[in-house]
Amino acid sequence: MLRWLLSLLVSAAALCTPAHSSAEPVAPADFFGVNASSNDPADFVGMAKADAGITRAVFPFQVIKQGRHMPYYWDYSDNIVGQTADNGLDLIPILYGAPPWISEDLNTTPLRGESKQAWRDLLIAIVDRYGPDGTYWSLNPYVPYRPISTWQIWNEPNSITWWGPRPR
Repeated sequence: MLRWLLSLLVSAAALCTPAHSSAEPVAPADFFGVNASSNDPADFVGMAKADAGITRAVFPFQVIKQGRHMPYYWDYSDNIVGQTADNGLDLIPILYGAPPWISEDLNTTPLRGESKQAWRDLLIAIVDRYGPDGTYWSLNPYVPYRPISTWQIWNEPNSITWWGPRPR
């Protein structure tokens, strides 16, 4: 009888013991992200030290393509791509804006005609530069290869600030 009671107590104790590990769950490295608000190299170093896995940064159309017949100006976005890659951060560019040669209002969405085609051309050029096997990576072999695979097109379509003249 004593043996049976002892077996019952051991079995009950085993059932009351949690089946999971006592170790705290760990979030994946890309779980935490921040918005980059400058091109300062120290900011990207700080993001990496804070264990941010992802950063978002604005790639304004009006900076990359300053005139209808001008070539793409990559220095601004090249700097951001290089800084994030050098610091082990994944980058999600926020592509937005309407340069003056398309619209008088920076926040006017390019939904028709020439502005829509210009946007289409920009998106193709930017993916060809920074995506997998993009020209940026072959031109900058010293930069760690971290091609961009996620892109944010515009921002907050329900906001008059970012999606003028009428939010969607």
